[in-house]
Amino acid sequence: MGRERWTDALRSAAALAAIALAVGAACSSGGGGDGNQPVLFEGPPWDVSGSMIAAASSAIDSDTNDFFAPFASNDSAASAQEIPNPVSLGGHVNVPGAKPTDSPSGGPPPDGRTTGPGDVADWFRLSIAANQIIRLVIAEDGTTNNLDLELRSVVDESLIAESATNSRTEELTVLTTDEYYVVVVATSGFSNYNLTIGNAPTGASQLAREPEFVPGEAIVVYEDDLAPAIGTKSAAERAAGFGMRLVAGAPDGPMLFSARTVSERAKAFRALGLGDAPSHAVKSDASATDAVDATSAEETVQMVEALRSQPGVRSADLNYLRQPTATPTDALYPFQWHLDQINLPQAWDVIVDGSTEVVAVVDSGIKAGHPDFSGQLVAGYDFISNVDIANDGDGCDADPDDPGDSTSPGASSYHGTHVAGTVAARTSLGGGNSDGVAGVAWNVSVQPLRVLGVGGGTDFDIMQALLYAANRPNACGVTPGSVSRIINLSLGGPGSSQAFQDLITDLRNVEGMIFIAAAGNENSSQPSFPAAYDGVVSVSAVGPTKTRAPYSNFGSTIDVTAPGGDMTRDVDGDGPDGVMSTLYDESDGSFFYDFYQGTSMATPHVAGVVALMRSIEPAITPFDIDNALNGGDITEDLGNPTLYGAGLIDAVKAVNLAAGGDLGSTVLDPFLRVDPDGLSYGFLADVFQLSVANGGNDAAALSIVSFSFTSDDGAPWLTLAPVNVDGDGLGTYSATVDRSALADGIYTGTIEFVSTENTVNLPVLLNVGDPIDATANAGHHFVLLVDPFTFASAGQNEVDATGGQYPFAFSGIEDGSYVLIAGTDSDGDFFICDPGEACGAFPTRDTIVPLEVADDRRGLEFVTGFSGGVGTANAGESSPRRGFARD
Repeated sequence: MGRERWTDALRSAAALAAIALAVGAACSSGGGGDGNQPVLFEGPPWDVSGSMIAAASSAIDSDTNDFFAPFASNDSAASAQEIPNPVSLGGHVNVPGAKPTDSPSGGPPPDGRTTGPGDVADWFRLSIAANQIIRLVIAEDGTTNNLDLELRSVVDESLIAESATNSRTEELTVLTTDEYYVVVVATSGFSNYNLTIGNAPTGASQLAREPEFVPGEAIVVYEDDLAPAIGTKSAAERAAGFGMRLVAGAPDGPMLFSARTVSERAKAFRALGLGDAPSHAVKSDASATDAVDATSAEETVQMVEALRSQPGVRSADLNYLRQPTATPTDALYPFQWHLDQINLPQAWDVIVDGSTEVVAVVDSGIKAGHPDFSGQLVAGYDFISNVDIANDGDGCDADPDDPGDSTSPGASSYHGTHVAGTVAARTSLGGGNSDGVAGVAWNVSVQPLRVLGVGGGTDFDIMQALLYAANRPNACGVTPGSVSRIINLSLGGPGSSQAFQDLITDLRNVEGMIFIAAAGNENSSQPSFPAAYDGVVSVSAVGPTKTRAPYSNFGSTIDVTAPGGDMTRDVDGDGPDGVMSTLYDESDGSFFYDFYQGTSMATPHVAGVVALMRSIEPAITPFDIDNALNGGDITEDLGNPTLYGAGLIDAVKAVNLAAGGDLGSTVLDPFLRVDPDGLSYGFLADVFQLSVANGGNDAAALSIVSFSFTSDDGAPWLTLAPVNVDGDGLGTYSATVDRSALADGIYTGTIEFVSTENTVNLPVLLNVGDPIDATANAGHHFVLLVDPFTFASAGQNEVDATGGQYPFAFSGIEDGSYVLIAGTDSDGDFFICDPGEACGAFPTRDTIVPLEVADDRRGLEFVTGFSGGVGTANAGESSPRRGFARD
């Protein structure tokens, strides 16, 4: 069709190849591809084909400003667009006449479909469960281009709630399960937007040990407007009326009631209409009835439940015991399922702040001004020797700041910033902040070493960075004065170098440096380097269910696995299951947080855990790590070693091995954990698998007592069944739903696993109805195949989703290296992949590896979807918001 997109897009595509060691070296195929298998053809031209997968829960506004996209008005309640739940939707609204001011031609773009008449409001209709979150992220400046968020009744369209600020994020929490209109309103200007609706993230709290409380005590609060018969009574009289005694408090606030002894509880049971207390019925010694009974917890719960139903009582609660804990209060920590998956909350209980350990992050540099890096960095260096790759105007320099790995504004990945945040983002623990995210090893420092720029990075520059980290002479002529013994290498590609292998061996043997590298994102068994070098810990990736991520490489060189995310899934209904970390938005100079996926994201989890170990025992060597992996001492066994190596990195095991028992048994106590921490079936899913494991010391006793499902509507529409469990009931379970007897609507329930140590409850969400619009659809896409050297376009497809996938095919392709990118153009500005628009690239959006074409390349796969970044902070200078250009 007539919109060939190439100009700036070509530079951007090449620039985003930030993780390739050498631009022309990446020969592995995408997921399910034929790789480099022999073909019958003798020469070019070749075919390049495959499919994009729409990220989980993706949906598209049906009336964007793109003339070429399918169109259906959703401007009113009568034409409201029905969307699924959960959902991650990309859209666009504008007041009449408002449109982008920038286009590839240098001036404003032509008017789009909605520019003249305006598209002031987008109406969406769906069922939403109580306590689900509606979040609107606005792509443009929130003052001159302002959007508001409304929740309206489907009965009379009346306004139930709204969020109408000038910020770039609006959010509402739904209080009652029902069907609603969700409306996005443009009050000024125009903007793309991302609308997400789903469960509130549960985070680590779901998997905590059953809370302890004081037996026999209750905290009671009364309503303000009480009947005289109650309101005139003193606090002591109110307690006595329930057969209890007042410990503390006054009628106008919280009061502490007590019935701690057996005889007191018996009196309270009778006063509350509960009959005889079981513990009192078995006592024959009168003196025993006045003692505090350690078995009184169940009776205390019964008393509190009865108090809640008494006239005038607003609330009655257990008097919980609180202990110091190392669980962060950072705002986005609940989205970091990947930290809980490797048992970090428990591992943090035994570490201390102020470690001198340093992790060298050898990557694209860092945006040091991010608030989550305050106090977390040591001096680094920029080792990019080629000015064209460097993108900062010079070669080696003392500033590892990441100027972007793209020459097109708005197109850079800031890969190193994301990786560094996973290693050591500042947290609420150790006196840090409560904003943003938590780093794996928040008590150590990051040394940013920049080696990746426009088009990737070279082996030579990477080797100079490693020499610098070893405090050895290097081509840039600088040394830091000390050795960084943990090296994170979230980069790679095919093609090995003897010089590189020799350097790894030398630095490992002489300096004791521990190298941890990404196994690669090509869904291939072909080795990726430096991960496949001897002496390097090669890290594959798993998703939220502890199974191999679909992009992750595999094979005999894999040493360990870690959470890398899987954006094709939204298992727990709180958004795509990527890895949340720190990022930078060059369009307005702000710092924010977003999801990425890849073995690049898995690697810093392992590096961070090793840093925790060395912060406890600095004498740990690379050989100790080898032995610990080989012995399964710091991993959870997931089975097939060609997929997972020694298994999933386990922070609890790791810190306990490092401590050598000297810090006691705090984190050795067994506790039950279940992954994922919630299930969202939407309209289409029928079965999920749950991993049920001992999150403490595997040698300690823990077994499953019972497992069950309870629906809020009383119907048994979910069945739990063991799939592969041991004698203690630990292992894999299936959770299968049956919609056949259910009416259209939204259903909720709870899965409960009871163990000998604690109980875990998982929220469940199910949709029933016509799934016609429930398959993931990220909108009308433009797929580009471009030459990363000459910036020439080799081909373009325009495709719409079918069954959640976008097939693409290019023919007549000559031998050479190409990059494969795709995206939407919702605002009609002739750029794809603008903020708020869907974007994807091969093999992943943040890790583009050029595709070497020397034969037909079929079966390529990659994911496209909406980013929906959150937590924007510290806005700086404004600059044009644009992605990849088209003509």
